[in-house]
Parts: sequence; C-alpha cells; structure tokens
Amino acid sequence: MAGLADSLRMKPASPSLLPSLSIVLATYNGERYLRQQLESLAAQTVSPCELIVSDDGSGDRTIAILTAFAAAAPFPVRVLQHAERIGYACNFLRAIRLCEGDAVAFCDQDDIWRPNKIERCCREFRRADVGLVVHEAEEVDAELAPCHVRLPGLRRSAVLPKGRVHPRCDWPMGCVMVVRRRVLQEVVRVWPAEHARHLLRPDTPHLVGHDSATYFVARSLAAVSYIAEPLILHRRHANNVTGPRVHFTDSLHASVHTGAHAYRMLAKHASAASELYAAMAAEAQNRDLERDLRRVASRFRRRAGSLEARAALYSTRPRQGRIQAMARMARAGMYDAVRRGGIGRRAMAKDLLWAVLAGGEAARRDRGRDGESR
Repeated sequence: MAGLADSLRMKPASPSLLPSLSIVLATYNGERYLRQQLESLAAQTVSPCELIVSDDGSGDRTIAILTAFAAAAPFPVRVLQHAERIGYACNFLRAIRLCEGDAVAFCDQDDIWRPNKIERCCREFRRADVGLVVHEAEEVDAELAPCHVRLPGLRRSAVLPKGRVHPRCDWPMGCVMVVRRRVLQEVVRVWPAEHARHLLRPDTPHLVGHDSATYFVARSLAAVSYIAEPLILHRRHANNVTGPRVHFTDSLHASVHTGAHAYRMLAKHASAASELYAAMAAEAQNRDLERDLRRVASRFRRRAGSLEARAALYSTRPRQGRIQAMARMARAGMYDAVRRGGIGRRAMAKDLLWAVLAGGEAARRDRGRDGESR
C-alpha cells in the first residue's frame, strides 16, 4: 500500500498556459471511497477551475463528506442534490450543463487520479483539432492492490483525425475521457430528453450511458488524442455500475449459469442503445455526425439480433441442434467483432464449450425461469 501511495506522489509542475478544466463528479452512496478520490483531485499539479458534483439521492454520508471538502478545497466546489434518482447518465449530463471550463473531465467517486492527470490531458488540447483525450487506467481492487490490467489497452499514444476509429478502443469508460466543452455541448444538444425513460428502467444498460455517447460524438466531430499512460487508478468492486472485471473462466461460468435469460436482457439493452443513437442522429445538424450516429445505431441493432440468436442457442437442448445453431450464427457474421455489431470471437469460444459440455442443464434452467416469468 505504501509503495502504491509513493508512486502517486509527484513534484508540482511549473506554471504553464493550459486550457481550464472542469471536473464533473457523479455521486451516489459513495462514502466508502469518496474521500480518497477528493484528496487526489486536491493534489493535482494543475488545479481544475471548478468541481461540479451531482448527487443522485445518496442516503449515506456522501453529502457531508462533499460539504466538508468544499469548505477547504483549493478550487470552487458546487454540489447539486436531487430528491429523486435520475440515473448515472442523466446525473452526469445535468452537471455538464453547468461547466465553465474549456475542457471537462468525468470523475467516478471510487477512483483515484494520479497527480498529473489534469496537466497531462490539458496539454493535448493545445492542438486546436483535438476534441477528446482518452488515457489508460490501471485496474486495482477495492483495497488498491494492482490487478495488472490496463484499460482500454491502447499500447501506444497517438492522435487520430476526426472520423478515424481506433482499432483497440471500441468505446472507453467515461473516467478515462477528458472532453472539450464545445464537443460536450453538442452531446447534450442531441441527447433526447425523452430517452430518460430507458435510463430509469430496472433493466437499464450501461450501453446508453453518457460516456459512450460522448465518445461516438467526439470522434465524429474532432481529432482524438489517445495517451498510453495510466492516469488514474480505476477501482473495481462489487458495486461498480459496470461490474467487476472477470477472467475468461469466470465469463464461461457466468455464461453457463445465466444462459438465455441474460442474453435476452442484453439484447434489450442493445435495442435501447440503437434507439438512442437513431434519435441522436435525427437531432444532428452536422452531416458527418448524423452519418456516424446512424452507423452506431445500426451496429447496436445488429448486436441486438446477434444476442437474440445467442439466447435462442442457449435454449436449444439437443447437442446437435446447438452445434447447427452456432454454425448458422457464424455464417451470418454474428461472431464478428463487437465494433461491427457482432458478439466477438471470445463469445464463440464460450458458446462452443457450452454447446459441447454444459448445454442441457442450463437449457432446462432457462426454460424454468422463462416459465416463471410468464
């Protein structure tokens, strides 16, 4: 623990002319880890111009922690409280509207920023064409022990012109993105308010989050700078919105024990995402943005179909029927890369193992679950 803390200490940078940066922090019952994150924001070599906190109805000591921090913080802190929960995506988007910095950084309540994050990212905005910065995150567990994983796995730094798709970065987590405010203003403008109904459903997907929407809009409107350097510690624990990271064997186990029911839910999630991006495309005033968002909508629509077929596969009892269903899915391109609307080669490997070794029991369980739901 001490070694990790020592690695986070850096000498303050010499003053330089950098764009101003607003931090947007969405909180919900975050008392366990929030203080550490706030301390890391206060320890930045270049201070933000403001911290906007949007709290989604916390029932713990989150507000008290924020109030105490605001009283002593070396920069302005504004805390917004909501009586009713609005969901994490709308929570972020509401705070974004209040930002005044040249750039905006999304901040998760349970992460820790390395001291040079703001300084390093803001340097990239000296290029007028850069509208988004994406950096690496080092995965750690709940106690900050390294998981020896870096996301999104960029390998090397690069600046890609607008419209170019990074081969290793499908859509990054919001916590590794810093966005020029004018790009975010376009995200807020095209985000359909009526789509909030999807965000409030019990089966809400993270696929319709503010972060993926921001990424798809930004890369269509501006160049993206990818930094192959971990600038935050991304804490993984059971209460993460996107869930803890699992290894292949855990994924296989989950596939066997969730089966068709889980894939039908994921198909609904992908359908909701397709609706969102189609609605955003209809609001776009830029032809390139409209075209790109329609492509994204089509991609999620295709993914929904692939997941529906996968659910049907996991409902098939005879082994021969499972193998034949997989063959049909492969011929239809359903195991193509995720960025093309497929479910990926890893899914094919898991499905094949399931089809050969474990199909009968899972299929019976799913039929029972579907019977109960009816």
